[in-house]
Amino acid sequence: MRSDRSEKPVLIIAYKHWSTDPRIQREIGALVDNGYMVDYICTRMSSEPKPSMRGVRIYSFPIHKKRGGVLRYMTEYATFCLFVFIMTNCLYLRNRYKLIIPFVMPEFLVLNCVIPKIFGAKILTDWEDPSREVFLAKFRNGEKSFFFKLISLFEKLSVMVADEIITPNEGFRKAFVKRGYDAGKIHIIMNAPDPTIFFDDAEEHCFPDDGTFVILYSGSIVRRHGLDVMIKAMPLIVQEIPGARLKVLVGQEEYLSECRNLCSELGMEKHVEFADGVYISKIPDIIKSCAAGVVPNRKDAFTMINFPQRILEFALLKRPAVVPKLPGIEDYVDESSVVFFEPGNHADLASKIIDLHRSPEKWQSIVRSAHAVVKKLEWRQPFLDIVERLCR
Repeated sequence: MRSDRSEKPVLIIAYKHWSTDPRIQREIGALVDNGYMVDYICTRMSSEPKPSMRGVRIYSFPIHKKRGGVLRYMTEYATFCLFVFIMTNCLYLRNRYKLIIPFVMPEFLVLNCVIPKIFGAKILTDWEDPSREVFLAKFRNGEKSFFFKLISLFEKLSVMVADEIITPNEGFRKAFVKRGYDAGKIHIIMNAPDPTIFFDDAEEHCFPDDGTFVILYSGSIVRRHGLDVMIKAMPLIVQEIPGARLKVLVGQEEYLSECRNLCSELGMEKHVEFADGVYISKIPDIIKSCAAGVVPNRKDAFTMINFPQRILEFALLKRPAVVPKLPGIEDYVDESSVVFFEPGNHADLASKIIDLHRSPEKWQSIVRSAHAVVKKLEWRQPFLDIVERLCR
């Protein structure tokens, strides 16, 4: 029986906590604001009550995700995939969705949409992260693994099922095209800062008069994001800038205890603050309270092609970003709009931050150039244009 809620029903599927992914939140908000009826299949923590969201029906699967080995990832994925298969097909019979948007990872979420596709639903795959590169970044000798070959197979099948594909940056698009996929159906929808949270109202100023110089780290605490590289740089920075502080926003964590231990070993406890329990709505004010942001990613298969959204958040709020010189980042910014350092080199990272502190003119020039870059980005209308075309 078909629902009469809307003539534009859309289903979104994601192996994500229902409230934590800014990209999904932005897309759902844009759809609801433009009259689409949105259903959302996702995860929630086992201890949480059933979630709610304005204008959206949420079907959440209680799960307690833990980072671990390959087998654990596959078990969690398979359990959620079974839930998705049942819910997707039952909901499709009731609502006859014109469009289904599965978020990748994992790729086999897309394969759960085969039956609705046969009966006329369009599939818009949001390839938020490419599983092959993420797998290679996490596990050594990944290319020789059976699981890597399985992921590659699921990726090929998922591309075949998708009518259109959107991905957040040029590096990801290049990787898919290099693997032989049709460039004509792969579109870039940038991970721009959420306009309902990140307002372009920050004042441009350099450093407080009290001598403090706060550097912000706001990424997940995983090894490839290089927080330990930044911590190793702190003793060198403090020698030249006694008022230097590193503020770390604790989110997803698998490498936190190692980083805390490293702070203790280097005697940096007074210069490094780990801020836990920070809601995303508070991040803009925290960025404004800092002098600069840092993205100390290591060089690996994933970070080589990734463009971190944090760079755009710092740029919008008029704070310079110190980032590794990697191809995925260089697709969008250059030395006029960020401060580059050699990936993994804590001494070079320290010298670049010290140089930024010594050069207020350079600080201001980078801030203005980066702000101009982020203001040119547009994601909402291109996304809605693709959705409207598929729904027609």
